[in-house]
Amino acid sequence: MGNSSGSLSDYWKVIKERRNKGLQGGFIWDWCDQGLEQIDVGDDENNKLLWRSWHKYGGDYGDEPSDRNFNINGMISPSRNPHPAMHEFKKCVQPVDFLLNIDGQTKRVTLRVFNLYYFSTLDDLIGFWSIKIGGFVVKHGTFSFPEMLLPQTAGDVSMNDVTAFLSGDNRSDWVAAEIYLDISVAARKDYDGLVFHRPSDPVATEQFPIFNLISPSTTIEPAPRFLTNILTSPCKHVVDVKEGPDFIHMSSNNFTVKFTRGVGGFEYVHNSGMATKRLVWDVYPNLFRAGTDNDGVKQLVIKGFNDESKPLGKWLRLGLDCVSLNDIVIDSGYQMFNGEEFPCITAKATIVGFPGRNTYAGIKLAEKVSSSLQDHDQYKELGTWQQRVTMHSSGSLFVETKLDLRKDLVDLPRVGIQLSIPAIMSESVYFADGLFENYSDRRLAAHAGIYREHVAEYPQQYIVPQEQGNRMNMRWL
Repeated sequence: MGNSSGSLSDYWKVIKERRNKGLQGGFIWDWCDQGLEQIDVGDDENNKLLWRSWHKYGGDYGDEPSDRNFNINGMISPSRNPHPAMHEFKKCVQPVDFLLNIDGQTKRVTLRVFNLYYFSTLDDLIGFWSIKIGGFVVKHGTFSFPEMLLPQTAGDVSMNDVTAFLSGDNRSDWVAAEIYLDISVAARKDYDGLVFHRPSDPVATEQFPIFNLISPSTTIEPAPRFLTNILTSPCKHVVDVKEGPDFIHMSSNNFTVKFTRGVGGFEYVHNSGMATKRLVWDVYPNLFRAGTDNDGVKQLVIKGFNDESKPLGKWLRLGLDCVSLNDIVIDSGYQMFNGEEFPCITAKATIVGFPGRNTYAGIKLAEKVSSSLQDHDQYKELGTWQQRVTMHSSGSLFVETKLDLRKDLVDLPRVGIQLSIPAIMSESVYFADGLFENYSDRRLAAHAGIYREHVAEYPQQYIVPQEQGNRMNMRWL
């Protein structure tokens, strides 16, 4: 149901190894979300026509009792758009697999190709390769498969263009960069010799990290080169620190970070002439996310239903959905960075959760948890929060955060920080695993690269709103 299908790749890895030919697993239930489209039309206060499209399911027809969204459990939506899990399954069962070999002495690149079809050769397919350095594609080309490669057999492809590129004189420019060889396969009928006309629909894909194969001693930088250059470059500005009974501020190069005593988080602003623009504010710990269907059946609470049998009920009773900071203490000091001393502000606090303070009308499980609580203002201590914010003379910030949580909090939905940014920031560019939503147990199909997303185009993946949109291995955003 919904955001699910984790560990499919684990099943299929063992199945492909064929250690036990009788092994079965990774079954998918169901193929399609069984919902019916509903279109609502109405007028707003300005008599402007409004409409929305959504999907009905159990309980939306006045049918009681019902199984609610238990039939909204498919790999594709009612409108036949694939959910992220469908892309993962497609990768698991792709008909072509690859194994990369780079000769340690000659650096010659060879690609072993496995034809996993049972009745076809690969003659109607064409291969594409690209080299990514730091997430960006810097070189690409095509290759052909061995002719008449029989089903369930393997053959080798000499990647001469890749060998030539990797043997060039430009390796010094790649120091500390992540380098990947991406492979994709398409039908020849979709390729006209110049461009692949359906780039979003490859038959098979693979990505190989090759930076350690090229230079085993390479150490990957923890931050993008441009960021390291900013933080280590000399600057004519001076960081000014101001303290008062209620505040501590640091300013440089028209940037200011503001801490208020007794208040959690900080505010980061840019001063330009007469205008002050907020860049970041409300920086707080985050121990919660929207619950998936497997976290708890949000819409179905039958008589005697045990909330503790699913983690969502426990998370709500801890108040993880309403976290705040108590006993906040801030202080100024200095931090050594790259051999130079910079002013910093440290904040220490107790992390607390307020069970039942947030209300979720219509989510039956949350309503039941909230109604069972005796005192909604009684908080629960969850751990401690420490944060150090160092300002470079350029105005850039270096933020370090430490969460020390209770030892008995062993099943948390999330541990991280959250912050607010201006609504005008509507497009994101990032270096992470993508393109589709992926998680630690559902990322076989996700490849490292530079991706761009616009908020207005962000997909609504699931019929029942829930956790979505995660990207693994975020390098920078």
